Amino acid sequence: MNNGLQKMADTAMLYSLPVAIVGAVFKYMHYPYANVMLTVGLPSIAIAALLKYLPQKNAEGFLMGFGIAIACMLVLFKLVHFSF
Repeated sequence: MNNGLQKMADTAMLYSLPVAIVGAVFKYMHYPYANVMLTVGLPSIAIAALLKYLPQKNAEGFLMGFGIAIACMLVLFKLVHFSF
């Protein structure tokens, strides 16, 4: 696996996960800018998971990458009340 891509994905997850968690807390407390934080944090986690796990040449990496990405997007649509 490309070590630079792995490091970039880890860094993206490191910085986007707190944004998503704080956005969820803001959403729960009805503070402003919660939707913005969730809309930035969760898709960046999904992209970082795809970058981290998809280069693995096995089914486990493929399922892990897409599973995390789909879960993040479903949580985003549920919390922000986007419509399909």
